[in-house]
Amino acid sequence: MEIWNEFCSYLIDCKERDDSEERYHEIIESQLSVLGWKRYKGEICHKERIPSGHGFAEPDIVVKKDGVNQMVIEVKKPNHLQTKEERLQLLSYMRLCTLRIGIYIGEHIEIFYDVQGDSIEPVSIYRVPISLNEKRGQQFVELIRRDNFDKDRFMGFCEAQLQEQKK
Repeated sequence: MEIWNEFCSYLIDCKERDDSEERYHEIIESQLSVLGWKRYKGEICHKERIPSGHGFAEPDIVVKKDGVNQMVIEVKKPNHLQTKEERLQLLSYMRLCTLRIGIYIGEHIEIFYDVQGDSIEPVSIYRVPISLNEKRGQQFVELIRRDNFDKDRFMGFCEAQLQEQKK
């Protein structure tokens, strides 16, 4: 629980101060470092330009391991209420990055999964309130910690959550 509490304590501060989206980005990127990801190694990519049609798309954060995209993170203000357009934007970034997993961080943390061929929207499979001692938060950081991260395991988690939702 200690790692989750360290990760989310700064996010809670941002919510209490109603920080800007830009400041929230900075905090989230620094907290990814707490989880072992390194910006200087090119693992935390802020607003990376990705060719898209006649222009470029710039996902908020793309996390890479050994130069390969692992997850895309869409960041909104800490007290922002998520919209359908933002879910579609996240799905677009996921597909541009050839990823089936996307993470939204705003008023809460939410993992989305692209059920290929099944939906035009990503499916929300896991939601975590940003609060201390949150059991779901502990599981979230265990999934995305650098030293523990395995894309196949993460995909398996998503599939299991999806099956659980269908029951």
